[in-house]
Amino acid sequence: MIHFFLNQQRQSLCSDAPHLSILEWLRTNKELLGTKEGCASGDCGACTVVLVALDDDHASGLNYCAVNACVTPVTALQGKQLLTVEHIALAAKPQLALDDLHPVQRAMVACHGSQCGFCTPGFIMSLYALYMNHISYPGRQAVIEALGGNLCRCTGYQPILNAAEQAYDYPRPAVTDSLREQLEALQQTVSAEPDPQVPQQLADLLAYDAMATTAESAEQSSQQSIKWIAGGTDLSLEFTQQLKSYDRLVDISQVAELNQLIDRDTEIEIGAALSYSKFLPLLLSYYPSVSEVFERLGSLQVRNQASLGGSLANASPIGDPAPLLLALKAKLRLSRWHDGAIVEREVAIADFFTGYRQTVLQPNEVIRSIIIAKPEPHSETFFYKISKRIEDDISAVCLALHIKLQDNQVVAACCALGGMAATPIVLDVVADALVGKPCSEQSFAAAAEALLAAVNPIDDVRATASYRKAVAANLLRRAWYESNACQQDIVVRVQHA
Repeated sequence: MIHFFLNQQRQSLCSDAPHLSILEWLRTNKELLGTKEGCASGDCGACTVVLVALDDDHASGLNYCAVNACVTPVTALQGKQLLTVEHIALAAKPQLALDDLHPVQRAMVACHGSQCGFCTPGFIMSLYALYMNHISYPGRQAVIEALGGNLCRCTGYQPILNAAEQAYDYPRPAVTDSLREQLEALQQTVSAEPDPQVPQQLADLLAYDAMATTAESAEQSSQQSIKWIAGGTDLSLEFTQQLKSYDRLVDISQVAELNQLIDRDTEIEIGAALSYSKFLPLLLSYYPSVSEVFERLGSLQVRNQASLGGSLANASPIGDPAPLLLALKAKLRLSRWHDGAIVEREVAIADFFTGYRQTVLQPNEVIRSIIIAKPEPHSETFFYKISKRIEDDISAVCLALHIKLQDNQVVAACCALGGMAATPIVLDVVADALVGKPCSEQSFAAAAEALLAAVNPIDDVRATASYRKAVAANLLRRAWYESNACQQDIVVRVQHA
């Protein structure tokens, strides 16, 4: 049973369709048609809704999180409030005056930010989440990030950007503690009524999977297809684009052990189900040079829902985080159920991928966390992504390079590529060409030549093999120009809106 609030109404949902999305449930089951279906793949933002959850890191104790309803399963609603565009007006009347609208809606009207109107509910909800999380105008860049997953082809973006700022000029609606109290009471209900559809403990999760693979249940298992789901932003595409279905989805997004974020002396440990939005501030505080790629990893709505563990377990050769983790020599902590207890092991990420969408994960095993070493003194990390669109697009080539220097000599190096083969790959030839050499343009040029001789990229609709080779080599040369050792005043960055 899934317990949550739909706007102000408490809901208890027991769905027979495990792949049911929030969008489909809203439009089909509740006939709330303000949330639109556009791309059905998490790209256009027309279906944006807001999930409100308890969060002590926010002054209000609440976090307002914009997500794409089309690729978010209803299981993600457990213990939260779901807000739709029908709810946020300050008054409920058949005909609304300007004063009855929420400041975000009022500003959108005043700034002429809507024409055909199809995309407008999504923009409103993205701006609403931003407005509720910031007591004052957070600045143009924060607005652009919040709207990075919302597309408009009628009005253009300037009136909408103006509306985001003007919304803070209107009187701010009063906020009470009642919602927080209601969500706290709802969480108590969820804790008192555990359900295997949304397991609360790692042991419950693994025990369920182990039970499903015993000999006694072999016949039952053969008749059912069971799938684990965390954020679901990629898996949901199988439902919306390929019309696949599973007999059962087990949502692990709220398993406590999979949502830890630990900052140790020499490493950080990221829970496998933790969303990008929750762990990126810590990761980027140690590796600020990689921020550009993560800012382009999907939209904010996707980063609010997607998880690092889900990306790795999905084992896509074009997953952006994998090359970086390979270059940083990250480790994965895996957990499985054996003889009535949880058994854990650590696997180097270089040993994790075994083939196209294949990993070393056993049938009753999950990724528990990802362990990343903190940067050592005199080390540098470079992380680049090339795609047809600047934002919210699949990589044609993704390159990560990590080097350590001593007296201007490269003493350690690791280079990884994504989008080039059936799995992300580590290029030892690049390390061989750099280690022991001066950190110089000539050394990086030699490494680029070694890369060209070693790689044999795939050739597909995103890019030709020859293009991928040339781009990968050029990215390696770019790393030199952006390194601390390069004395030239050159900064290369992708320009945004």
